[in-house]
Amino acid sequence: MKFEWRDEFWVSSWRKRIDTLGVVTLVEATFWEYFNEWRLFVYAVPKEFNVSAREFLVGGQLQELGNKLRAAPPEATYFRETISFRLKDANVC
Repeated sequence: MKFEWRDEFWVSSWRKRIDTLGVVTLVEATFWEYFNEWRLFVYAVPKEFNVSAREFLVGGQLQELGNKLRAAPPEATYFRETISFRLKDANVC
């Protein structure tokens, strides 16, 4: 499995999503037969969203993703699951 930390919130398109408090991707798990490897992407959020995003993930979303990964057939040729977060639902202090 390949793990990558993604810090993309300064990119203008990401910045626009933050400004409008839209939906952002927090985690993406994929398997592509072409690469023959599982990949787990974890996306950063600006610090004012850290606590809410973490609570959202530990509140059941990571467990659900884990269940889907365990249920994937060992001979999978393709797998893609994402965990998205609505920024306007965040409790920002």
